[in-house]
Amino acid sequence: MCKTKKEMREDRGKVVQGSGRRREYDLKIIIEELLAWSLKENSLNIVGFCAEHGYMAETLWRFEHENEEFEEAYKLTKMRLAERRSKLLDENKLNYGAWARYQKHYDPFLDKHEEADKDKEAKRRKDIAVQEGVNLATIVKMANEGKISQPE
Repeated sequence: MCKTKKEMREDRGKVVQGSGRRREYDLKIIIEELLAWSLKENSLNIVGFCAEHGYMAETLWRFEHENEEFEEAYKLTKMRLAERRSKLLDENKLNYGAWARYQKHYDPFLDKHEEADKDKEAKRRKDIAVQEGVNLATIVKMANEGKISQPE
């Protein structure tokens, strides 16, 4: 027999009487839900899991930082989604814009690559700025020494 969403929510966490907010969660159940959901062919982003199971994104982010087992399941889920999203893109079943905008959040290899590229570009720009500063200082020094002059 399938459980209703209300029954699933009650299984996952105890509700503090009168507050309407869950305070305690059974992370083992949530991890099982997340991993099972990630295997479904129509699972494409974590937002879908949150919407389907009634979680706020902030709750999952908190679990990710507070619990090592949840963090591992969350990362595995994101990698499964990254692979599925890439395959759909290759088959022209996923819009490139949607893929490009979010893929680095799912694919740790792409994320690392893009961050390394950003670091290289930042270093390149810094080196240019340093060199331009040196060039400017040299020009000012030469002007002060009368070696060069600016036409009037």
